[in-house]
Amino acid sequence: MLEYLISSLNTSTIILLVVSFLIYAWYKNVSRPAGLPPGPVALPIVGNIFELTKGPLHEEFNTIAKKYGDIFSIKIGSNWCIVLNNLELAKDAFLKKPVEFAGRIKAFTVEYVSQGFNDITGASYCPRWKLHRKIAHSAIRHFASGKRLDQLVHNVLPKLSRALDETEGKAFDPKEALGVAVYNILATMCFGHDYSYGDPKLQFWIDFNKDMVRALGNGVPADFIPILKHFPDPRTKGVMKIADSWHMELGKEMKAHREAYDPENVKDLIDCLMKEQENAIAEGSAKVDSLTETHLLQTVSDLFQAGTNTTTITLHWAVALMVKYPEMQKKVAEEVDRVIGRDRPPSVDDRGQLPYTEACMYETLRYSSVTPVGVAHTTLEDVALGNYMIPKDTWVVVNQWAIHFNEKHWDEPNKFKPEHFLDESGGVRQHPEGFLPFSFGRRVCLGESFAKAEIFILFSWLFQHYTFSVPPRQEGKFDLKLDLGSGFVRPLLEYDIVAKKRF
Repeated sequence: MLEYLISSLNTSTIILLVVSFLIYAWYKNVSRPAGLPPGPVALPIVGNIFELTKGPLHEEFNTIAKKYGDIFSIKIGSNWCIVLNNLELAKDAFLKKPVEFAGRIKAFTVEYVSQGFNDITGASYCPRWKLHRKIAHSAIRHFASGKRLDQLVHNVLPKLSRALDETEGKAFDPKEALGVAVYNILATMCFGHDYSYGDPKLQFWIDFNKDMVRALGNGVPADFIPILKHFPDPRTKGVMKIADSWHMELGKEMKAHREAYDPENVKDLIDCLMKEQENAIAEGSAKVDSLTETHLLQTVSDLFQAGTNTTTITLHWAVALMVKYPEMQKKVAEEVDRVIGRDRPPSVDDRGQLPYTEACMYETLRYSSVTPVGVAHTTLEDVALGNYMIPKDTWVVVNQWAIHFNEKHWDEPNKFKPEHFLDESGGVRQHPEGFLPFSFGRRVCLGESFAKAEIFILFSWLFQHYTFSVPPRQEGKFDLKLDLGSGFVRPLLEYDIVAKKRF
């Protein structure tokens, strides 16, 4: 009897201890760390994930901000994240304390796709990252600025013209024609290849990049609950398969360049990176360990992927908006005719001479906000922000869309108004307050200058040579269908238009 009581007592004690431990673990899992700003109550394990899947991520952030303020905290899986919903908070973090907020999240997909955080976009701030960014920036400046950039873009214009001419006045979606042009520009810069429209190899790169973006989406479960990386689900395996194929194809390009490499004839971005590697080896520099083949491959991957998808989507929005507002399209065409004429294509040097055209381009970047929440940062140490103390390794996201549509910075922000980027004298406002499509601070987009110049030339050329309009059967309306896609990318457009050559 006594033994039975002791046994029962021990069993009861064990059960009590287990239950107490589970309650404590649950409490620790959902309780907000001291110092973080307020936010919605988190669920165990999954955090606030379900609250962020009701609609586009930037809109959900805006909804939460109305209740908790422009700085709030949420839990995404096992990770605490603060969201900054206004410009002042973003500037306090990324401009006043740029290093402290320059980390990157250690998500499973980022690690796998970057082959161990050996890229620029996903790697955290450190001396190796600074070296890679410096080399990549130098390469872009060498191969994609001034006359070289003009040549890169001008080379695709005859092909783009043929693609548009072949529509013969029929209704079509311009996304493919625009995308092929953008991919060709980047393929020439990175790989030294000038593809024709319909080339299987170019289509291969396009399909791979689309598959990668689609597969990554908002991430996979293992990004938010790390233990799940040991139990990959079909979606995770799909990401891994696409990444492996992507690395293999880029590896083939690297190998071909290595075999044909001539240090006296650096002809593209890969050659430029190999030249830097060669110089480091010759100097016996400590940089050698940071310039392995994997690092070089990842730098090329970063520039190619970042420079294609968002630029294509931005141009697709631009054409849609000019069709929606034909009076604006007419003003762009008249300005280009007056300043450039029809005998030559636009160039980088024309920037500043086409203020209304540039204003339409910049307003497209604001209004479309293609990357509405940008790329998540992390804090590299405990750091104060406003009245809060943000712990080390906290995720940090800026709702760029909220800033782009804030009435404090923009008159009638929900309207497409090129005047947002024109000053009183009619000149272009290059950097108005509240405009950050490429982010800012230490992690500002590496290809910002290249992207803006590329978009400017293509945008100006399109309306220099074509009038885009609503198909005849849609007169009086222009139906823009939205594809929500990834929560980290603003809804994509689907629409049909007609292209008519200007003579």
